[in-house]
Amino acid sequence: MSKIHGASLVRATIGADRMATVLLSVMRDHTSWFDHSLEDLAQMGHPYSRSGGGSSRPHGPYDVHVQFDVSRGWVESSHLLSEALFKEMKISGDAREILMKVGVDTSKAPHAIFIIDGTRYMIQRDFLRGSYNEVKGQLAREFNDGFSRRNLI
Repeated sequence: MSKIHGASLVRATIGADRMATVLLSVMRDHTSWFDHSLEDLAQMGHPYSRSGGGSSRPHGPYDVHVQFDVSRGWVESSHLLSEALFKEMKISGDAREILMKVGVDTSKAPHAIFIIDGTRYMIQRDFLRGSYNEVKGQLAREFNDGFSRRNLI
C-alpha cells in the first residue's frame, strides 16, 4: 500500500467524512422515534416483544423509540442511544490508511447491544446493519463527491 500524499489525503478524508456523515444521519433517524410512549406501546400489545405485536409494529425493523413515560404526569425521556452514536476518523502515522468508524458507544448506552441483538423477550432491531444496508449504494457516490478536485478550491 502506498502513502497518500497532500491533496489526495485531504480529498480522501473529505470523502470518508461524507460517507460517515450520511451513515450517521440514517442511524440517528432510526434511533430517534418519539411518537409512542411506553404506555402507548403497552396498549399496542408490546409490539417489540418476541411474543407480541408481530405485524402490528408501528415502524420498520430497525427503528428504535426514545423512551418516555407520561403515566406519571410528566415526560421522562432517554436520548441515550441517539446521543451515543458517533463517527471517528483516524489517519495512520505513515498516512497509508484512513480508518473511519461509525457506531454506538456502549459505555454511553450499554443497552444498545440488547436492542441490536435482541433478548429472549425483545426482538432484534439492528439499526447499525440496517442503516448501512439502506445507504450502501450511496456511500461510494459520497466518497467520490468528497474526493473530487472541486472540494479543494
